Amino acid sequence: MRVLATGANGHLGANVVRALLKRGYEVMPFVRQGSDLRGLQGLGLTYVYGDVMDAAALTTAAEGCDVMIHMAAVYRFWKQDAAEVIQPALVGTQNAFAAAKAAGIRRVVFTSSCWAAGVSDHPDKVLTPKDWNQDARNPYAVAKTESERAAWKLAEQLGIEMIAICPGGLLGPYDYRMTPSTALIASFISGSAPIYDGGLSDLEIGPVAEVHAAAVEHGKPGKRYLATGENAPVSRYGEIIANLTGVKPRALPGGRSALQLVAALAEFGSSLTHSEPLISRALASEVGGRYLYYDSSDTTREFGIAFSSAEQAIAACIRWLLYVGQIKPALAAKLVDRFPPDPAWGASGHSD
Repeated sequence: MRVLATGANGHLGANVVRALLKRGYEVMPFVRQGSDLRGLQGLGLTYVYGDVMDAAALTTAAEGCDVMIHMAAVYRFWKQDAAEVIQPALVGTQNAFAAAKAAGIRRVVFTSSCWAAGVSDHPDKVLTPKDWNQDARNPYAVAKTESERAAWKLAEQLGIEMIAICPGGLLGPYDYRMTPSTALIASFISGSAPIYDGGLSDLEIGPVAEVHAAAVEHGKPGKRYLATGENAPVSRYGEIIANLTGVKPRALPGGRSALQLVAALAEFGSSLTHSEPLISRALASEVGGRYLYYDSSDTTREFGIAFSSAEQAIAACIRWLLYVGQIKPALAAKLVDRFPPDPAWGASGHSD
């Protein structure tokens, strides 16, 4: 069976491609010309070049494929022009389904996000696949919510089987370009970002990739699957990091209002330096005193794939950060024996 994978060179994509190959599928990785392909090195792949914004290129790539896994997205919580995050999601989704229809692809596995399910204002309120984000503010949340809604409509209109997978924050190998999920853990370790009041459900990326690969033939068409980890307060992340590294991340006093003040100052500084702020006001309003807590039990039950604890996820992230040289040398020297690289990654992941 031939599987077209858009966004194949991204953090999730590189792991999904490996999971597909392990199951014996022929993988057609759809990537942009000149994109960073480090995460796919050594796999012996034949790349199909194009951009999801280019309908013709995507249609050509889909010819002869049986299933499409649509993962291509801009994973950023802030851009000076929010359209740079939102438009690729919306136009890319439209083009992906049009290409699938033209090529006779029977099933699309659509990668959404837990952000499309929303966030809760109380730790006891755990969201399910039936929930939808009714107040998306940061560009990524808007992009994922609107593109998933559009995908469901297109699937129905075009008569294509669709399964949506909504992952939480993904941590672990092949994240060469540092997604926001990895960057947050790195920032906690370095002290550049404080532990704030709120909750997360980050998890190891491997099992999420396995769910994507399993969904090629399994899972119920028309169903939405959450793929999230342990629901844990951000303060717990600080405790885990302290236990694993010996470095206690600094905490931000003052709760939700304090994080919003930090974000306002960060955006002001960004306006002067023209750089990305540490956190935007939109994101602060969505995570400060808010909880990205979800129930993924349906996914585990149907696919037989268990997701990680917060500690397992953070340990996997530390291991990768050490490999790519994103932990300060003095601390890295203390941790390298405890968190050795996977031999499959190669000798060094440090950038030139």
